[in-house]
Amino acid sequence: MANPVVLYATNVYKKNSPVPVWHLGVFVFGFEYSYGPQGVTITNKPDVPLETTPMGCTKKTEKSLRTFVLEDLKTKYTALNYNALTNNCHGFAKEVLTFLGIGKEIPIKYTELCQAAKDAVGSVGGKVIETVFASKSVNSNVFPIRKNK
Repeated sequence: MANPVVLYATNVYKKNSPVPVWHLGVFVFGFEYSYGPQGVTITNKPDVPLETTPMGCTKKTEKSLRTFVLEDLKTKYTALNYNALTNNCHGFAKEVLTFLGIGKEIPIKYTELCQAAKDAVGSVGGKVIETVFASKSVNSNVFPIRKNK
């Protein structure tokens, strides 16, 4: 049986930014799988996403996904390894979607700001961008923390 997979998108800066800064999670089997400064979170009571994007269906099982996330991804996606530019929810969501057999790409509107910031890091003024993003990486008040309630 195929299970629907939905990309959840939340604007983490809401009122503080003229452009949205998207936090992404993958919703499947009644749970949201996401990654942020607190590490990997699996919750059956996620925050209400600002936007949802149906990504397709998976034939993988819930057990196989949990094993993949909790065993295969556990060393890459830790709280200490989190970096808003280089090791973030976008990469985590992409790996989860790939594991689930979803061939559809994450819509560019969710990843373009982060990609532009990464591209700018090597340019003049890029260190300022990197510093701002790095400071947000360790400030859990900036990103929504999802815990089972």
